[in-house]
Amino acid sequence: MSRHTQVTVGNPPQDFEVIFDTGSGNLIIPGVNCTVSACTQHRRFDDSRSSTSRAHHCDGGEVAADQVPNDLVVTFGTGEVRGHCFKDRVCLGQKMCAPAKFISSFEESNDPFEWVTFDGILGLGLDTLAQAREFSIMQRLEHRRSLKAPLFAFFFARAKDEKSEITFGDIQQDKLGSKMYWFKVSGKAGYWQVEIQDIFLDGEAQNICRGCHVAIDTGSSEIAGPQHVIDHLSDKLQIKSCQQRAKLPKLGFAIKEHGGKTKLLSLSPEHYTHEQRLAWEAQGSSGLLMRVASK
Repeated sequence: MSRHTQVTVGNPPQDFEVIFDTGSGNLIIPGVNCTVSACTQHRRFDDSRSSTSRAHHCDGGEVAADQVPNDLVVTFGTGEVRGHCFKDRVCLGQKMCAPAKFISSFEESNDPFEWVTFDGILGLGLDTLAQAREFSIMQRLEHRRSLKAPLFAFFFARAKDEKSEITFGDIQQDKLGSKMYWFKVSGKAGYWQVEIQDIFLDGEAQNICRGCHVAIDTGSSEIAGPQHVIDHLSDKLQIKSCQQRAKLPKLGFAIKEHGGKTKLLSLSPEHYTHEQRLAWEAQGSSGLLMRVASK
């Protein structure tokens, strides 16, 4: 399930529904010059309607009157976007605003963008995952001192009467299910990536992923991993029917805390399985939310 909210771009503001993605680093919204159905089904940014909008080269400064702007291609796991770059006022709510660079698409692949309910993607990866620092919305908000603290937090609702939330600059203490644990970010690629000691089933180490580096990605709805890891877990779990769910083990990831201690974070079966009945498959899906990561 995708979770998205409204941001505004330009002056006067133009509204867009965006999904927050920790696995990418740029703000991408459809542009008025994008005429494929993936764009026309959604709200599009019209730079001519904003008094503060300026066209920028995606790898440099403002586009001069006698220059042709370069474009940028961004590839996702299931789609591709091509666009021009602009700089304008971007707001998350009424008080969190900053001038930032972003990508206004003129071409998008129909799969998946024609079918999604949101207009664009707001990347929340680290600075190095963005096209440049000025493309990082978090960096721009922090630079303008629009945040109480340089952090954001997600709350994913499980109950039907709850709403998912994202907060910027603070943590909603009443949403915490346990104490907070802090882990070092590993690697320099720009992902929210941590090193795990191993993967566990009901507290038993599986010896399949010692020293693995894993990315925490809100843009993904599955646990993705190398072929041998997914095969091992599938063989161990042997899920034939969702009726087995109550008997399945906890799936744990051991991560070294910032202070040096190792913490085992575990998922209950209802958190790593999903019941989905398919009309074309009489017995339904096994519901294991795992897949082999593409190279």
